[in-house]
Amino acid sequence: MFITRTHHGILSLLMLLMAIVIGALSVFKSSVVLTVAYLGASMILFMIVIYSYCSKCPCRLHSCAHILPGKLTTFLPSRKVGQYTALDFLGVTIPLVIIFAFPQLWLINNLFLLIVFWALVIVALVEIRFSVCKGCGNNYCPLSNG
Repeated sequence: MFITRTHHGILSLLMLLMAIVIGALSVFKSSVVLTVAYLGASMILFMIVIYSYCSKCPCRLHSCAHILPGKLTTFLPSRKVGQYTALDFLGVTIPLVIIFAFPQLWLINNLFLLIVFWALVIVALVEIRFSVCKGCGNNYCPLSNG
């Protein structure tokens, strides 16, 4: 069976979602309120990533291998396609750091879940870099050209 960029895109998003769920489950053992806050914040932060990066991509509506982020950009304010700025990169980096760093205080108490969490995140990022971004037509994205 031939695996396409889209398959890799869907798989990488599912792995990131599974990592967030594992993080949420580890927080849940201590606090329902913090779990709900983490999941809500993760959704908002994910939309900031999409706005900061995906909404500037010329391929977002017709050849986005992640599918969902490209489609979600239609609900966000439009942005001009072009070079990414330092602010765009911060709009990706800061939300992702928050999403992945927050549950560490709880994951550290369960080595197995900590390892699974980071294995999912790392494999997803490798998938994105080498299988999703490779072949993308976004000439402005350093990942598709690197």
